[in-house]
Amino acid sequence: MPGTADLPRGSAATPVPDALTTAGATAGVRAPIPAPTLEALRQADARRARPVVIAVFLAFALPLGMMGGAMPVLLARAGLGAAGLGLLLTLHTGAYIAAATLGGGLARRFDPRPLMGRLLLLQLAAAIAVYLLAPAWALGLAMLLLGAASGLLDLTMNAEGVAVERGLGRPVLTGMHAAASAGGACGALIGGLVSVLAGAAWCALPALVLSLGAVLALRRLGPAPRRAAVATAPVADPGRQDTDIAARAGVGARADAGAAPPVVSGRIPGHGELLRRIAPLGLVLGVSIAAESTAVQWSARFLAAQAADLAWLAGAGGALFAGSQAVLRVFGDRLRTRLGDRRLMLGSLGLAAFGYGVVALAPGFGGALAGFALVGVGTACVVPCGFALAARHGGTASAGGAAALSATALVAGLVRMPTPLALGAVAERWSDAVAFGGVAAALLLAWALARRTLPRVRVAGD
Repeated sequence: MPGTADLPRGSAATPVPDALTTAGATAGVRAPIPAPTLEALRQADARRARPVVIAVFLAFALPLGMMGGAMPVLLARAGLGAAGLGLLLTLHTGAYIAAATLGGGLARRFDPRPLMGRLLLLQLAAAIAVYLLAPAWALGLAMLLLGAASGLLDLTMNAEGVAVERGLGRPVLTGMHAAASAGGACGALIGGLVSVLAGAAWCALPALVLSLGAVLALRRLGPAPRRAAVATAPVADPGRQDTDIAARAGVGARADAGAAPPVVSGRIPGHGELLRRIAPLGLVLGVSIAAESTAVQWSARFLAAQAADLAWLAGAGGALFAGSQAVLRVFGDRLRTRLGDRRLMLGSLGLAAFGYGVVALAPGFGGALAGFALVGVGTACVVPCGFALAARHGGTASAGGAAALSATALVAGLVRMPTPLALGAVAERWSDAVAFGGVAAALLLAWALARRTLPRVRVAGD
C-alpha cells in the first residue's frame, strides 16, 4: 500500500494512521473517526500549521521584494532601460502564470507542506542567480526560473492557507498575506540599500536565512493529518456539511437578496466548468495583481528618476507600498468578517485606482511615495478576498480549492502577461507617469466588472 505522502488529500484510498483511530478500535483495525473527533483534529492541526504557513508567506515575499528594490542596480549592470525591464518582467510573469496554472495537479499528487519546502529552496536558488548574474541574457534566464518557482509556491501556499482557514473556522488568509506584504516591504528596503551600498549579490544572505528557516519549520510541522482523516469521516448530509464548512471558514454563509452565492460542494468541478465560473473574478484579480507587481517592480526605477541623489532610497516606494499592505492586512480578516468579501473588494479597488492617479499626477518624490502607500492600502485585501471566493468554487476538498486557484491564475494571466511589455512601451514612448495613469484606468474597469459580477455574499452574523 502506498504511503500517505504519495496520495492526494481527501483520497478515498488514503489509510488512516493509528494515531487518528478511535480509542475503541481493536488491534490492527482502522476504525472510522467520529465527526467531533475529526473536527477537533482539524482545528488542532490548523492551529499548529498557521504560524508555519505565515513564515512561508514571509519567506516567499522577501526575495521578490529585494529584487524590486535592487532593480535600478540590476538594470544598470545589465545595460537595460524601460523596454528591457518590460521584457524581463514579461519573462518572469509568463513563467509565473504558467507554473501557477499548470501546478494545480501537484496538489492532487503531493502533500503541500513538503512541496512548499522544496519550492522555497528552488525559489531561493533562482533569486540568488538574479542577484549575481550580470549579462542581460543570464538575468533573463534567472528571471524565468524565478517566475516558475514563485508561481508554483504561490499556488501551493495559498491552497494550504485556505485549508488552514477552513480548519480554524474563521478568516485568517488575509493575515497570511500580511506576512507576505511585510516580507515585501522589508525586502524592498533591504534590496535598495544593500544593492547601492554593497552590491546586489549581498541580497542573497537575508533570503538564504529566512528561506532555510521556513523550510526547517515545515519539516518540523510534518504532513497534515486531516488528509488521512477525511476519507473515514461519516457524512450524514453532504449538502448540509458543505454549507457548515463554508460558514465555519468565514467565507460567507448568507446571501443578500438578488444574487446567488458561489457553489460550495464536495464535488471537484471540471476545468472548463471552473473557468466559466471564475472568469470575471479572475480578470479582476489579474488587474489587481498586475497593479501590485507594478508598484513593487517599477517604483524603484521611477523614484530613482525623480531624485537621483536619493537613489539609495529608491526601494522606499515598494517598501511603503508593501508596508501599507501589511498594516491593513493585519486587520483584513476582521474587515472580511465585518464587510464581506464583495464590499471590501469594491472599496479597495477604488482606493487603489485613486492611489495610482496620485502617483501619475502628484509632483516630486514625496507625492509618489504617498501614492504608492495608497495603492498598498487599496490592493491589500483584494487578492485574499478573491482567493477565498475562488476556492469556494472548487468545493470543500483541498484539491478542489487548489484546482480553483489554478483556474483563477489562468484567467488572471490574460491581464498580467501583457502588462509589463505594455508598461515598458508606454514608459519608453511617453513617460512612467503616463504608464501609471493607465494602471489607474485599468483598476477602475476592474471595479466596474467586480460591481457587476461578484455575488452579494456576507459572512454569517454580519
